[in-house]
Amino acid sequence: LSRTIETEVGLVFVIVLDSNPSTGYGWSLFGEVDKSVLSIVEVRYEASKSGRIGAGGKDRWTLRGLREGTVTLSLQYVRPWEKDTPPAKKEDFKIIIKSPK
Repeated sequence: LSRTIETEVGLVFVIVLDSNPSTGYGWSLFGEVDKSVLSIVEVRYEASKSGRIGAGGKDRWTLRGLREGTVTLSLQYVRPWEKDTPPAKKEDFKIIIKSPK
């Protein structure tokens, strides 16, 4: 299952995914991304506002389109030390970057 995001060259956008690092899991890039088309500006975890221990939060992936093109951003929810274990979740994003109007 792939979600499509359309943006324009030079614009910054954010993908937000549920995350809970207290379980050892986090979102990681899977495969390659054409860095001439798409820039990963920042990846940051934001804890839940509930303040409860072990409560999940959000991973915020801040991205910028650099030039026209289409790329696939594949993210996997994994524990980095579990090398031969399939990811708990996967998300694919088809990102279409167009020229500004």
